[in-house]
Amino acid sequence: MLHIIDSLDSASSISGTFAGLPEGAVLQAGGDFFRVSCAGGTGNDVTLTVEYTTSASLDASGNLVIADVDGVDDALTIVKNGNNLEITDPGKTLTTSIPGATGHGTSTLTIPLASIGGTEVVFDAGDGDDRLTVDLSGGDLERTLTYNGGSQTTGDALSLVGGTFASSDYTASNANDGSVTVGSSVINYTGLE
Repeated sequence: MLHIIDSLDSASSISGTFAGLPEGAVLQAGGDFFRVSCAGGTGNDVTLTVEYTTSASLDASGNLVIADVDGVDDALTIVKNGNNLEITDPGKTLTTSIPGATGHGTSTLTIPLASIGGTEVVFDAGDGDDRLTVDLSGGDLERTLTYNGGSQTTGDALSLVGGTFASSDYTASNANDGSVTVGSSVINYTGLE
């Protein structure tokens, strides 16, 4: 979302800094993060663009999709907490408009399981060296989890922590793709290094 906060009607341009921040800097206000541009809008306006690093949405099948939107490194964690899934990425700003979800504009989203009509939770990590921690201390996630690490060649990782399970199974398709079943939780992954 773009906000023009100083618009020049003439051909002159704005240069230098805004509130002491250089072109491209990020500032935080009211729980949101904004990128500053002195060349925004028509090219001579001061603009603030809302910056979210990760979005949570539902696809056409009702699956929960967590997607990287800025291409930088993420350190995501998912854990079941009662009747909710909590998604955390410390120091990042997450966004969602899923009904019943809370935490929009913070580093932690809480999404009711009842809001997820599909059978999957999909993490599309995109670019960057990303790490997903699946915390099973709250029990089975109640959905198949798919982690797509992205196409870069170094740095993506998957960690499983917490919980006690009677069985587990690991199947590697190749050095970067495979699946893990822990109890009744199925975790598929692609593009890990």
